[in-house]
Formats: sequence, structure tokens, C-alpha cells
Amino acid sequence: MTEKYVIQVGTDIGAQSHLFCALQSLLPIHFADLSSPAVCAGRILGDEDGSEKKHGLLPLHLQLSLPQLSSTASAEALLQTKVRFANEADVPFPFKGRTMTVKLPRNLTPLAVKSGETVLLEGERGALWTVARQSEVKIYRSSMIWPGKTLPEAMNGDVFVAILPLLHFLREASGQNNIQRPPLRAPFIFDDPNLHWPRYGYVNYRDMATRAARENYHVTFATIPLDAWFTHQATAEIFRNNTQRLSLCVHGNDHAKRELAGRYNDSERVALLRQALHRIEKLERDSGLEVSRVMVPPHGACSENMLAEMPARGFEAACISAGSLVAHNSDKMWTAALGYLPSEIIRGCPVMPRWAMTGCAAENALMAAYLGQAMVLRGHHDDLRSGVELLDELARFVNGIGAVQWMNLEQLSRTSFEWRVEGRTCWLRPYARRIDFRMPDNVENLRIEPGLHVASSEWHVLAKNAPPENIRAGLDSFWPASYPNPFGLEICQKPPAATEAPLRRTPVKAVVRRALTEVRDRLRLN
Repeated sequence: MTEKYVIQVGTDIGAQSHLFCALQSLLPIHFADLSSPAVCAGRILGDEDGSEKKHGLLPLHLQLSLPQLSSTASAEALLQTKVRFANEADVPFPFKGRTMTVKLPRNLTPLAVKSGETVLLEGERGALWTVARQSEVKIYRSSMIWPGKTLPEAMNGDVFVAILPLLHFLREASGQNNIQRPPLRAPFIFDDPNLHWPRYGYVNYRDMATRAARENYHVTFATIPLDAWFTHQATAEIFRNNTQRLSLCVHGNDHAKRELAGRYNDSERVALLRQALHRIEKLERDSGLEVSRVMVPPHGACSENMLAEMPARGFEAACISAGSLVAHNSDKMWTAALGYLPSEIIRGCPVMPRWAMTGCAAENALMAAYLGQAMVLRGHHDDLRSGVELLDELARFVNGIGAVQWMNLEQLSRTSFEWRVEGRTCWLRPYARRIDFRMPDNVENLRIEPGLHVASSEWHVLAKNAPPENIRAGLDSFWPASYPNPFGLEICQKPPAATEAPLRRTPVKAVVRRALTEVRDRLRLN
């Protein structure tokens, strides 16, 4: 089990801020003041805490100097600028050697580089992040700290660079850089298209499948269950012949405004989700396709209570941006720590993040790759008004980050986990209700990491040609001694008990509104 690493923090850094409190809840760290007698894994000093000579270096191995939190500009007073990462070993993947366009505080003061320091990040006005070694101690200095109030505000590609030195330091101090994370993964998502015709506005399925195969990418279409009343068989055939490149997931139910964020009673929530799946099952029968049981709420609007009901209905996950989760659940305490994990676990429902494919898409993809998140870039058909070349260009950038696996949303959810090996034990931390995991070599047993951000405490482990075994997080082990190594496992949890409710009747207004919207979209052609 993961121990807590003590990090000493100077008095002017703001360890009681929302940002530091959120990081303490997410990482195996505990912030303490400079007088703490505990053995420390690292120390963070501010402008007014003096030099390392004042506090000493030993027995520390890591130190970070940051500007005073209160002295930085507000989150609104940001300036767009270019920064360049050095091609140095201390620059974390995938930023090494890259130039990015980001937003930084206007009054940021570059560092005066000291003798023996290596510049890791440089802005247009000078050094922003450096590292030096003194005896056995690695000393980082950064001129940046996130000026916003919360962690979710910092988890956006164009401002993420301001928090990167702090995150990298905390990961290194707590051994998190040694954790194995999922492979690089990505899909593109388009909201709304259906199988009524081979085109949907600016989306041409056949052309997209051809280009996706050529440029190596995958496109998922979040389709509205209300549209399942008709399936055009020639369109379904395009999808059946290109399952490696095209797929479907679930986009709400009627596509009404805030339909997954409304104030429903339990029975009404059950009825709405049951109707959505009833329609999707019809679509699957008519098309011969499998639709990912991942919910993409219209406009990102989804309540905590609706998320809590999804696993019992058979949904493996949802896919919602951190900003949308905050906007529609602003009174919930868990929103303060969104954006860091590979997938959030909200009331038992895994929620994968996503970002717009326009704007700072490249920066968001790099941030996601660093955090171990899937690079999910979303759009609407009219984002392709200038041509599908937008996807080609984004795919080339994403594929240039590393060996990316392009997959549908269900596959994406099942690869949301972290793992580490201690001795002969593999510790696994799932961020999904079901994962597909390949056991590493030379491991004698598997244990599930317990904790706040693990999807469940009770797990079923299934191996090929073997009876299923039940294990409890942190308590039981799975012993694979009789199986060839390495081998694949399916690790899942039993869904919550499902309550029943009658299928709801579709409001006539919803049908008319959706019909008019589809006609409008289909009239927008290249």
C-alpha cells in the first residue's frame, strides 16, 4: 500500500490554499511546515523563506523554490506567450524539446540563472524553470505558480505549464514517476451524428473512414438515442466495415437542454436512462453494430445523481470535461480536485475527460499524455466546415507524441488504470468499473490498491480457462502461479442493484426539436 511522503512547505507558499489541499488529496503526500521533525521527501521554499543555507539541505534529496502565491497575478491577468522546453533529462515526457503557446501571468519575473543551473523551460523574457545539483540534492527553481483558485482551473493545456514544475516535483518526491500508466490513447469525438444517411452535415462517414485508416486515427460519434427510430443500412455497413476507425457511443437521450442535469426523482432518472438504452439496443439490432456503453451528456450537462445511477443501468463510464462537471455540480466538494486523474470516480461512475479539438488542442493533448489521461478531442460537424484536414493535422500531432493506440470509448475506459511492482507483488489501481490488464513478468500475485479514487473495494478477476476469483482492495491477493506469464486478465466489479421504472414517454416537443435540428445540420454541406 502507498505510504504518505512528507513535503515541507514554506510559510509564504500557501499550503492551505485550495490548490495545495487538492494535490494533497490526490497524491500520496502530506504537507508540513518547515519545523516538522518528520523525515521529509522534499521541501518547497518561497521568496520569504530564505535560501537553502538557512534551512539546510540534508537529509533532503529534492527542493523546489516557487514565487509567493499571493504575489502572482490573478487568473484573468494572463498574457499569451511562447515557451520552449529544453532537451534535458529532467524535462518530463512529453514536453522535452517542445515549443508551446501558453498563457502566463503578465507580471511574471524570469529567473536569474545561477552558476551550475540548467534551464529546463525558457520564455520570451528569460528562464522560467531551472534545476541544479548540490551534493546529493536536486534543487529546482520556478518563477511560476498557478494564480487561479482551484486545481480544475489549472488543468487546461494553455495554462498547465504554470503548475507543471510543482506537479513534477511532487511526483518525483513521492515516487509517482515510477508508476506505470496506461499507454498513449486517443479518439476524436463528434457529438450528434446518426445513421440516417452516409453524411451528417460536414461529416462524410466513408471519406472519414478512408482518411482515418491513412492517417491512423479513430472517430467516435456520440449518437442521440432518440435518433434510433431509423437506420440506413448502407450507412451502417460503412461502420461495420471500419470498426477500427469508426464507432458509436451514447449522447444523452432526447438531446434536451440539461436533460442529464435536471432535478429528477430516483424513478425519473431510472426511466430516462432505461429509455436511452432501450433505444440504443434497437439501434444495435438494426445496424449490427456494438455501441459503447459510455455516456456523453449533451452540452456536458450531467448531475452527480445521474452519474450515480449510470453503473446500475449498464454504463461503463461517462465522458465529460472537468469544466462542465464543475459548472453543473458547483456545490459539490469533489469538484475542487478534478482534472488530474486518468479518470474521475464520481459516485461510483468513472468519468473520462475531454477537450475541444479547436483552440489549444495540441497543448491539451500534451497535458493529457503527461497525466496518463486519454487524449480525447471533441467537436461538432461544423468544426469540419473547412474540411476533414483538421482531423488529419491533429492526428499527425497526436501520433507524433508517441506510439498512440486509437480506440473507441469503451476500450478507452477499460485501459484506465495505474500499476506498480513491489518485489513480487503487482499493485493495481483501477479507474474504471472494468479493466483489461496484462500481468507483467516475474510477478507472483496481484493486489488492488485501496483508496478514495479507486472505483470499488470488491473485484472479480477472470483469466482465460480459469474460474473467476473475488478479491477485496487492499486485503486479498490474486495468485496467478498456475498461469503462463504474462497473461491477460479481465478485472471488473459487480454493477449495483438496478431498480425498475416504466419507460418514459417521449415529449412531442423533443421529437420536433430534434427533427428541426437535424434538418438544419444536414443542410450545412461542404
